[in-house]
Amino acid sequence: MPTLPCRRPVARDPGDARAAGRGWRAPALAYVLVAGLIALTSKLALAGLAWWQLVVWVALGYVVVTGVVFAVGRRRPTLRGGGAGWAAICAVLAVSGLVMLLVALEAGTVSRVVPVTAGYPAITLALSALFLHEPLTRRKIAGTMLVVGGVILIAASAV
Repeated sequence: MPTLPCRRPVARDPGDARAAGRGWRAPALAYVLVAGLIALTSKLALAGLAWWQLVVWVALGYVVVTGVVFAVGRRRPTLRGGGAGWAAICAVLAVSGLVMLLVALEAGTVSRVVPVTAGYPAITLALSALFLHEPLTRRKIAGTMLVVGGVILIAASAV
């Protein structure tokens, strides 16, 4: 299997794992909160907008945030570099995922759509092991199975 280039190598021994794992928990938990708010506010916006109109609003938000990052962080935009191709693929996938989420939210309830869309860790777990050679542990597999089991329960519910 091919190995995808990675800026930071995956930690292999327990000592390295602690150093490599610092600093990810707070942003990850903040993302969970923000993602929940995004789903709720998206559903509220879809009461008066079509999904494609909301995509335009989100794109405007990205432009504003990008401008702030460049202005405050004194960073310069670049379309070159080792990760540019992956960045382009990521951008297409992010927009595609957003469109699919908004179409699903337009038709379904937030309390059902969002938990079902949260089943992606199974895909991420498999692909990170395959391409990034991240170790598959019993704990990761069990946790992912619990997530997928929850997705199945919610998807199969009548309401």
